[in-house]
Order: sequence, then C-alpha cells, then structure tokens
Amino acid sequence: MSIRAYKWAKEQELPGVPKAVLIYLGDRFNDVYGYAWPSMARIARDTGWHQRTVAKAIRYLKETGLVETRRQYYLRDHSLGPNRYYLPDIGPVPPEGAKFPIKGDFDNQGEWDSDLDDDYWD
Repeated sequence: MSIRAYKWAKEQELPGVPKAVLIYLGDRFNDVYGYAWPSMARIARDTGWHQRTVAKAIRYLKETGLVETRRQYYLRDHSLGPNRYYLPDIGPVPPEGAKFPIKGDFDNQGEWDSDLDDDYWD
C-alpha cells in the first residue's frame, strides 16, 4: 500500500466508479515496484462492481491520463497475467508496448516460487 498514491487518488475530482477504482489502485500501489497489479477479477470482487463496470472505469482513467497500463505474461505457459497499473503523477511509466514476463508463481502454501529454468520456457 502506498499512502502517497492513496492520498493522491482521493484528491482527484472524478465521477463515482472511476474515482473508487482509482482509490483502489492507489491503495494497491507498491512504491518499491512503482505499480499496482491486481487482476480485473480481483478489482471487481473487492469493489463489488461487475468486471465490465471496472473495465469501463479503467478505460475512463486511461483516457484522462490518470492511469497507464502495461501487459504482463507468465513465462511458464506464455498466458497473459494481470495488467500493471501505473500512476503517471506518482512515478515513471515504461514505454508503450512494453511487456513484462512473470518468472514464477505462488505455490500451494502461498509462497512465491521463482526457481524456474529460463531455458525450459523458451
């Protein structure tokens, strides 16, 4: 959680759903990494809105320049992962078209398992 991103999001003058989604992203923002990465399903579940409503709010936030997204994908099977959500007013944003590999996954105990052999996934 980033207090700075959360406070910044609360100060924005926006309609209800986009503002709530922005506040949620601010709350989930990681200052160390410089982005938030909840899935659309997670945002919908935590806010109580349908995924289409959340997607529409995120499109609105992108159009207003308050949020930038970049894609992540899993190296284990090359499937798409959750977006990275950047807040340009809070920190730097990678160039458009950047994709980010996720080199691990959570195991059954909830621990991060990143002991993957890069050559295995090529």
